[in-house]
Amino acid sequence: MGAKVRFSVSLSEETNRELEALAADHRPPLSKSYLVEYAVLRLVSAVKSKQLALPLLLEDEDSAH
Repeated sequence: MGAKVRFSVSLSEETNRELEALAADHRPPLSKSYLVEYAVLRLVSAVKSKQLALPLLLEDEDSAH
């Protein structure tokens, strides 16, 4: 994969709790950064393979339209 680039992300408290629970419940436990990187890689792969179209709409945004 090569060199890594660090960035930060702000999560809601609820999303952070859910991410922490996912990480802790896995055996062996995973880091939150690993789960976020995994999710980003899956997102990029889905977009590249045309399984997911952009722009992405969050549930809250979708219901607002």
